[in-house]
Amino acid sequence: MPTILSICSDERLRYTREALLRKIGAEVSSVGLEIGLQLARQQRFDLLIVDYSISMQESIQICEIFRFRWPGSRILQLSSSIHNNKFRTHCDRELDSTEGPDAFLAAARELLRHVEQHRIHTQKVDVAHAATRGAETSTPEPTEN
Repeated sequence: MPTILSICSDERLRYTREALLRKIGAEVSSVGLEIGLQLARQQRFDLLIVDYSISMQESIQICEIFRFRWPGSRILQLSSSIHNNKFRTHCDRELDSTEGPDAFLAAARELLRHVEQHRIHTQKVDVAHAATRGAETSTPEPTEN
């Protein structure tokens, strides 16, 4: 089950978004900024959603923490209008919050697909690496004459 951390200062929006995200089968933690910062440091989430109600400086801070701590995860920034190119380097996708719930869910699904593809690729690399290491360290079976 995908995990999502949604950070928003508006309590009503938190509950609304949480309900929407649960419909796509995600486990959602929808919280305010302080708890969001704590969770971003302590627990891995597949997707971080940061709402426009969080200041630009705080949004950048939490995204930098999240990106450093969980590099395979993705970040969706919700904005009141697409106008700040400065933030785009800190998130994977920016979405104008006026686009509505369908666009919101589509963006979340898209980013979660990227996380799953990354996870599958990483597992394949780990298996290949383990197989290579196993071949290097194993001793051949003795043969009977």
